[in-house]
Amino acid sequence: MCIDYSGRDEITRTAAALAQAASDGDVVPFPTGPDDVARHLPHPDMPDVDLLWRTGNEQRTSNFLPWHAAYAELYFTPDFWPDVDRRDLWQAITKYSRRQRRYGAATLTRNTTGIPPTPDPPPA
Repeated sequence: MCIDYSGRDEITRTAAALAQAASDGDVVPFPTGPDDVARHLPHPDMPDVDLLWRTGNEQRTSNFLPWHAAYAELYFTPDFWPDVDRRDLWQAITKYSRRQRRYGAATLTRNTTGIPPTPDPPPA
């Protein structure tokens, strides 16, 4: 449970810490990558979120863990939190286990343009 939490505040504090580290010479400012940002989060050892379950029929993340939930699978249910039980948890886990996680990668889609795809060139 998170109380008095702001994901935007977490990102702002992370940016300030990263800027200070760059100013102190502890981080090379260019290129700065995701690993550099993650190391400067308030809780850098916290793992990424796998499943973000939102109750109460809301379909938004509400500023909740924007960095850690970037590739989370989202699950929405109409019941409010006090009304859910272990059967709801089991259903959420079951649906999550059936998903194909891609971590932001695109999937191949069916060509609906009517234009045949360009073949790959032969190997050299």
